[in-house]
Amino acid sequence: MADIDNAAETPLLDLLRNVPTDARVVYEHNPTHHQYIPAGRLCAEAAAEIEKLRAERDALLYQFNELMLEVWHQLGMREEYQETDDVKAHENRCRALLGDAALASGAKDE
Repeated sequence: MADIDNAAETPLLDLLRNVPTDARVVYEHNPTHHQYIPAGRLCAEAAAEIEKLRAERDALLYQFNELMLEVWHQLGMREEYQETDDVKAHENRCRALLGDAALASGAKDE
């Protein structure tokens, strides 16, 4: 018996990509008027746009985290902030986020 509560959900991008690009939906307005909607092309365009926006988001997140890491590094150089747990914890968090964003966006360390 299948465990329906733990069934894996297919990601939206996979669903969009699996629609054949030449797929069309026929909509009947009335018996003498039909409209052909290019569903396959629209799905392909939607998937491409989602991927582009995700890549842009990941690149911006990567840049933001690099900047935050630099800011916290500079604050850490000031005597009143040196060696405090807050600065170290935030720097570690920024480094972790920077690594996550780099992996997500495919960016490489220079």
